[in-house]
Amino acid sequence: MAASIGEPVVFADDIKDPSVLNVATCGTEGSVIVTQNPNLINIYKVEDQKALQSWSTKHNEHITSPVIWSEHNQKYVTVINTKAKCAINRILPSDTTEPVVLFNNGGVAFLGRIKDTQEGPLSDKDEILFCDLMRMSSDLCVVCLLNQEGKLQLMSYWYRNDEWIRHTHPVEVAPNTQVVSCHAVPGRNNVEVFILCLNGDLLCQNLSFDQCTSQILQTIVGVTKTTSMVALSSTHIVLAGCTKDNQDVIGIYDVKFGAFEVCKPLPAAKKSSIKLFALHGHLFVLCHRTLHMFSYSCHPSSLSSILGHQRVDVQPQTETPPPGPLSWSKSKTSSSNTEANKLYSELQNISMAKTQKEFEKKFLSIMKSHESDATGLLSETTTMEQIVQRCVTDQKFWPHNVLDQLLVHRLVPNSVEDAKVAEAAKMDGFSGTGKSNSPLSEAKSHIVNKIVKKPYNDVFIIECLHTITFQNVLTLLEYLCYLISNLDTQVSSMPDLAQIVSFICVLIDAHYQQLVLSPDSQEVLISLHRTVEGQREYFAEFLTLDVLISQMKRQFAIPRPRAVGKYCIEVLHVY
Repeated sequence: MAASIGEPVVFADDIKDPSVLNVATCGTEGSVIVTQNPNLINIYKVEDQKALQSWSTKHNEHITSPVIWSEHNQKYVTVINTKAKCAINRILPSDTTEPVVLFNNGGVAFLGRIKDTQEGPLSDKDEILFCDLMRMSSDLCVVCLLNQEGKLQLMSYWYRNDEWIRHTHPVEVAPNTQVVSCHAVPGRNNVEVFILCLNGDLLCQNLSFDQCTSQILQTIVGVTKTTSMVALSSTHIVLAGCTKDNQDVIGIYDVKFGAFEVCKPLPAAKKSSIKLFALHGHLFVLCHRTLHMFSYSCHPSSLSSILGHQRVDVQPQTETPPPGPLSWSKSKTSSSNTEANKLYSELQNISMAKTQKEFEKKFLSIMKSHESDATGLLSETTTMEQIVQRCVTDQKFWPHNVLDQLLVHRLVPNSVEDAKVAEAAKMDGFSGTGKSNSPLSEAKSHIVNKIVKKPYNDVFIIECLHTITFQNVLTLLEYLCYLISNLDTQVSSMPDLAQIVSFICVLIDAHYQQLVLSPDSQEVLISLHRTVEGQREYFAEFLTLDVLISQMKRQFAIPRPRAVGKYCIEVLHVY
């Protein structure tokens, strides 16, 4: 079994302030230290949940940063009433160095230099959403996710040459959503920062000293405002507070395959925010003022293990609908009921569904009423045509969710003009380059761009690409080459270079023999070769430029003053 979660055990109760709760490594083996309340600290033995030691603060003193164990100093460290020259946000433990202090103004310093004045880039209005200290093979890095002036920023401090070097990178998330949880795991020379949004998007910021790249790994269903996340590795995360099968669950989610490997219901009702910690092979989950503990195991998963955990309907199906456009028998009666017909008429009437929220609510109700019989929707083809036309022409609102459902369930009638879909593509942020050499129309280009930007598994997508006709493969390759030659970073719906190249690779893998043997593919392959060669020369020039800049930097850089001691020892050799 790749992953498992044990039964819950009550670890600690009467948690009065969830904001200060923290579970951290303890100086005693097999134990953890819990900042239980703003005035109470306990050390618990993990095996039997017994309290070994306890401390409480004095009157009018409150813990403002959870207690941590400093392996370097061999003592516990915490903050009382944020007492320092600059207000302290968090103390971050390190196994090999002194703890690192993060201040509210965004500055960092080692614990031994806490009394020095620390300047930072943040104002009182800025907010630190997440922070942690990452130790890699040769680097020490403080990672912070910020809400700075209403924009998400990923700030990092790298400790090199006895000084902290700060880098800041913007984080792009979908509009009208918010960050629910964040966690980071160290790599060999990089840090992977996982960001979970309320709309279900799981983002990964691959952060190194020189650069930061971003990608959407998966879209997770059931994420709520109280969902908490902890990353176990680059391929597995733990989610607590997700909704699955109308239950609030905790589970281990496989990022690569996009599925829960194992999940269990939460031990208590979700009445407030949930906090999650992973330590010593155990998960610690706060549910309504009670801290529960789960034992867990997690190993690299395989496709067979993932499929083995999925629910499969073993009842034989009497009819299997063919792939492609759906069809129905004229002898069958329509399955649409009176309520659905009422909603159909309301969707067509502008006065009955004026706003986007009302329109989407009524449309999703229709989809729900026809879950068991998709032909019931197709029986209203004329009505569906009018609904689609309103979706792509109404200027007052833009129902993205409705259009996605129409495309997924193949409910866009053939009579809808391609020009109106092109107009929809422009409304969604896609803009043509104005050149006439694109092999696809704007509407088809928009759909292909969205497909290329989606995450996928190489094995599965190659099997799907086998079903595409060879002529369509050549057209698609020609369009992807066109995209590389006309990259426009200002258009949000355009895929980036890495996504385009990855899709070209899987497309060639799926039709390699045909592309090599068929004479029809020579022109496309020659064009692809020229495009790749042009990109190679383009990046080679960047490498040359980087070498020249590095040489100039070394030549004109101001040399650092060398520290000279107050004493000088000379050795005289007497012969």
